[in-house]
Amino acid sequence: SDRPVSDSKQLRHLIAFAKEHGLPVNPLDDSACMVTTKTIHATRAVDGVTIEFVPTSLYAYVLGKNLLQKLGKVKTP
Repeated sequence: SDRPVSDSKQLRHLIAFAKEHGLPVNPLDDSACMVTTKTIHATRAVDGVTIEFVPTSLYAYVLGKNLLQKLGKVKTP
C-alpha cells in the first residue's frame, strides 16, 4: 500500500522504535528507517525521524541483485 506515505499514523510504531533505539535521522545513512510501498519512492521526516519510502519491487530487485553478487553469480562492470 502507499498509505503510509500520506498517513503518518500507520508509522507510529516504527517512529517509536527509531526513537527508542536512537536510529539515525540522516536519510543518507545506511541504517536510516525504510518502509516499502506499492509505487511511491520518497523521503519524508515524521516526528523528527527521516523515513525513506521505497517501492517493494525496487527493493526486491536490489536485494536479489546483491545476493547474486555475493554468491558470485553476477559480475558488476
